[in-house]
Amino acid sequence: MVGVCLLFAIKVVQQWEKVALLRLGKYVGLRGPGLFLIVPVYETLSANVDQRFRVASVSAESTLTRDTVPVNVDAIVFWLAWNVEKTILEVEDFVAAINMSAQTAMRESIGRQHLAQMITEREADPPLKINNAIYGKNGKGMNATNTLRGMIQNNTPRRKGEQRESGRRPQRWRR
Repeated sequence: MVGVCLLFAIKVVQQWEKVALLRLGKYVGLRGPGLFLIVPVYETLSANVDQRFRVASVSAESTLTRDTVPVNVDAIVFWLAWNVEKTILEVEDFVAAINMSAQTAMRESIGRQHLAQMITEREADPPLKINNAIYGKNGKGMNATNTLRGMIQNNTPRRKGEQRESGRRPQRWRR
């Protein structure tokens, strides 16, 4: 009997993960990485939160620029859970939250720019403008609690129906 309880009490969290310990449903603290013990039934663990950078793609969205020209934009969002405690306790599905937040902010940022401005400044670094609009200049704009941080990389904006040149590499968005 004691051996079975001990079997359920031993927990291991990987080097890149953290987990919240809940005692009778109340938050006690973070655990991990490594080996630790819990009291079965009395203590439970939340889902593991991966603290490595993650990549999510924002699919081609037809978005209107400020001068009402439809453009398609593909983007890649690099992000990580900056504050694991708030990520676990305050955001139900933080993966979906980051995807929706980045997609909405990107659409909103493109809607503030003229097509000519986007095209003429693309060599000068327009992705930085959109990235700053999404994350803020200090990288804390993803949400009010500073739970998630990230960076965006996008392909060149294209007018609706226009194909991307095959040999061209996407521009890098910097934080």
